[in-house]
Amino acid sequence: MSNTSVIKGKRIEIDLGNGVKLCAEEATKFGFNEIEVFLEKNGEYFQTLANVGESYAIAQGTFTSRIEHNEGNYFVQVWADEFNDSYTDEFEIRQYDEPEDDEEEEE
Repeated sequence: MSNTSVIKGKRIEIDLGNGVKLCAEEATKFGFNEIEVFLEKNGEYFQTLANVGESYAIAQGTFTSRIEHNEGNYFVQVWADEFNDSYTDEFEIRQYDEPEDDEEEEE
């Protein structure tokens, strides 16, 4: 089995052997970037594993809707059930921010 990684533009492929590849590919939804992680066998897509991307919400108005960006927050959707084609788990990750150091030291 050859464990090789290939980066093709905005796509990463890892050869898992037996004609199966673990793939990660950039996708865009509502103008926000996300990455889809999935499996291919013999060059054909066959199972989504996860989506990770910028967190957003769709605010519904009376006559319009708008996209609201949740800055510093990211979502993860996981497909963990072999008998279900919808994601089974979803959670949010908040961006880690380094605490600011006090530049002034008391003497």
